[in-house]
Amino acid sequence: AAETLSRGVSAALGRRRLVILIAIFLYLFGLVMVTSATSGTELLNTGDQWGYFRKQALFGVMGFIVMIFAMRFPLALLRRLAGPIMGLSLLLVLAVFLPGLGSSAKGATRWIALGSFQMQPSEVVKIAVIIYIADFLSYARYPVHWFNDFVKSPGGVGLFAAGMVFAQKDLGSALVIGAVVLSMYMLSGTSWRLLMRVVGPAMALVVLGILSEEYRRERFLAFINPWADPHGTGY
Repeated sequence: AAETLSRGVSAALGRRRLVILIAIFLYLFGLVMVTSATSGTELLNTGDQWGYFRKQALFGVMGFIVMIFAMRFPLALLRRLAGPIMGLSLLLVLAVFLPGLGSSAKGATRWIALGSFQMQPSEVVKIAVIIYIADFLSYARYPVHWFNDFVKSPGGVGLFAAGMVFAQKDLGSALVIGAVVLSMYMLSGTSWRLLMRVVGPAMALVVLGILSEEYRRERFLAFINPWADPHGTGY
């Protein structure tokens, strides 16, 4: 029994270390990519090619500190807070539409502005959806009906949140949230047949969203000839 417990502890420790190593690798890879993409432009514009590097490095250190704190946060308490966190994130998304709170830029309303402080609720939703759905899927049975077991479950709440973010004209964040929801249900053992009944209508809405706005159509079709507008949609 002691040997079995030891193997279990070692496996858990190995998984934790693997998560940390993956996070560090992704951070360093992203740091290299950001620096590579911005150093030339920054050198020409400001004379300092390391501006974005320093900023991203600082964000990485802050993120690592938050990650360590999150890994030590009591799981039982986090599960109790999953529902309230999700509810708060939805309230923040809805608050964007309130006059005086929502801040608009370039035709999109994605931020809450309180004086000089601004926040983007869709970033909160991304984390809240993961916590909320993970808590549910850890004890729920395998979904077998696309409406009763998916749409009427926390998965439907996640897709509703994605729809609200999409209404803010933030298609990119909406796609990320939707992909997170579907990926978590897929990893929980949900059948492909059930998932496709959700993915089909979702993809139709994505296509409709792209076609409904001229700037989205231009961005989506820019790959055909990016040199037609190298400093605009092609960029």
